[in-house]
Amino acid sequence: MNQKQTNIYDYLSKNDDEFYIKLSELNKGDSISIENIIIFLNKFGFFEVSYQDEEESAFQQLTDCYNYVSEKLDELKLK
Repeated sequence: MNQKQTNIYDYLSKNDDEFYIKLSELNKGDSISIENIIIFLNKFGFFEVSYQDEEESAFQQLTDCYNYVSEKLDELKLK
């Protein structure tokens, strides 16, 4: 059985989430990191996410990037 840890922002607006706000404020060429996860907004407007030795993932939509990184953070908390 695959369980997903819920997050307060699953019930509230993501616009109240500090991490979501930081992602939305990135300018092309900027990056942020959280818990060894690096998010870079490239010159084409794609969010590039790199984490440890995993293959880099790219997202065109802010929400998709946010959801992916949130899942990674949940995995880290469960370890």
